Amino acid sequence: MVFEPKKTHSVPQKLILSVITQSRATITQKKKADGILFVWTVANDSTAHRTTVTAGETTGNRIAIIDGIAGGDRIVTEGYQKLSEGTKVVF
Repeated sequence: MVFEPKKTHSVPQKLILSVITQSRATITQKKKADGILFVWTVANDSTAHRTTVTAGETTGNRIAIIDGIAGGDRIVTEGYQKLSEGTKVVF
């Protein structure tokens, strides 16, 4: 008897998740030793905030973010090295 794997598999819709990915370059460690990862987000009042994130799988230069930010959050992708908590961000 030969096992033939299924080519397709049905997954209940409620099990399909949206995944947020972020460029590896925009995710920063608080300190090399502590392993805490964060991104800079921009609040509705245009102020920058350091937001702790939990990273998942990495594909190329993209990292899946599994906790800490949500779809629609504004993430700083350039110039974040000059930010500090509460800095006004101009677009």
